[in-house]
Amino acid sequence: MDKNTLSTIKRKNRKVDWGTNFNAFFKLDVLFAFFALILSACISQPTIVAYPTDTPTPIKTITPTIIWFPKTSTSTTQPRAIITPTPNALMPIGNLLLHDGFSKGEQWNLGKQPSGTIALGVNEITLTVIQPEGYVSIFRKEPNISDFYLEIMANPTLCNAGDEYGLLLRGTSTSSFYRFSLSCNGQMSVDLIYNGTATSPQPWIKSAYVPKGAPSQVQIGVLANANEISFWLDDQYQFSITDKLLNNGLIGLFARAGGDSAVTINFSDLYIYSLKDQ
Repeated sequence: MDKNTLSTIKRKNRKVDWGTNFNAFFKLDVLFAFFALILSACISQPTIVAYPTDTPTPIKTITPTIIWFPKTSTSTTQPRAIITPTPNALMPIGNLLLHDGFSKGEQWNLGKQPSGTIALGVNEITLTVIQPEGYVSIFRKEPNISDFYLEIMANPTLCNAGDEYGLLLRGTSTSSFYRFSLSCNGQMSVDLIYNGTATSPQPWIKSAYVPKGAPSQVQIGVLANANEISFWLDDQYQFSITDKLLNNGLIGLFARAGGDSAVTINFSDLYIYSLKDQ
């Protein structure tokens, strides 16, 4: 056998060997891939938890409130009663003692206070609190009165949820008086400050007639008759307290900041009536 023939046979053998090895490697790779697939299927995959995307509805806390005019069987809503503001139709009102339209300020000690200012506007008096958690108050110089019915319009122009405003009643000094408070979160209360010590004959309660926020408006009414004092908002009776510590005194106004924001309350149209003889 010559050398050319032998070389040809060797080349053919190498080609056969390479093809055989390739087929073997290919089969081996397929086998490994198959086992890898089985192994990956056996390994537990992490569980994917789908969380809801909708914002849950908050649970509302229902606070019991006094309903003075219950719903009728034919009504689905409770409308706000509209009553002609005639005091004689509501309670034993006598003669008009005074009307202060706040066109003049001689009966009020106007000016700056440590927490804010009290100023006279156009037919209104404005109490402004600029100090955080500050308090301003003022008493009218007269009348010193015992039994009466009073009305005044309050107009909050800057007032947040924790802020308060309202009336001071039967004030005998700056440390003894009743305080009827309205809060800009829709609540009201009565405090008795007696010789500098405060108690609450009527703690905070909610009322649909106390406006929330500002600007807003509400007519405040107070009937003081001997030891009983009744409170009204927009001609709607709210509640009464009974107390005999303070029998007479001056009428005043106040505003208080519950936080860092300024508070501005305008008061207008103060009416004071006597009571009819019982």
